[in-house]
Amino acid sequence: MNTGEGTLGALINSDSLYLTLVQTNDQLNRLVENIKEHPNRYLHFSVFGRKEKGLKLDAREEKKLKQILQQ
Repeated sequence: MNTGEGTLGALINSDSLYLTLVQTNDQLNRLVENIKEHPNRYLHFSVFGRKEKGLKLDAREEKKLKQILQQ
């Protein structure tokens, strides 16, 4: 830990990592508050079924997209 190796060592010895984590936590808290205040911006409900949004992908395109997202 004292050498700064590994996640815990970097967290203890690096101010920038700590500050980045604090900033990320603040942003997540603001997002959660915004979702609570304006849920219809993020969540959409339909009693009669949902509309298809976006493009329909064939099996080949879907497989390629999954590979890209896993990288």
